[in-house]
Amino acid sequence: MSVSSPEERVLIDRVVFEALRADVGGALDDLLLAFLEEVRQQHVGLQALRASRDGPGIRSIAHGLKGCSGYFGAQRLRSSAQRLEAAASRAADWSTLEPLLDETCEVILATRDALAAEAMAGVTT
Repeated sequence: MSVSSPEERVLIDRVVFEALRADVGGALDDLLLAFLEEVRQQHVGLQALRASRDGPGIRSIAHGLKGCSGYFGAQRLRSSAQRLEAAASRAADWSTLEPLLDETCEVILATRDALAAEAMAGVTT
């Protein structure tokens, strides 16, 4: 994984996440569940687009991931998706795109697990 700055090492920015919790209150669990489902679908989509070598499709999914992940403070996913989007926009250079796809998919899974734990904590409290 090519994490380069301290901000990019942060999986979930607690300040952003807690500000969201304060803003939406009890609706956070529903928002998290919707986000988790969206991220699951985008992960599946990236895998399918990788198989078909669809650079524009990958760029589109990366763009969506970049936006929605920032909302939840998923800093590492936002950064990874941003790099993937930029690479997919430049060209279909799969030697560059493949490692970024791998990284983004790994970060999707780690983010999903971290936010699923947050959702479960919300259910039990």
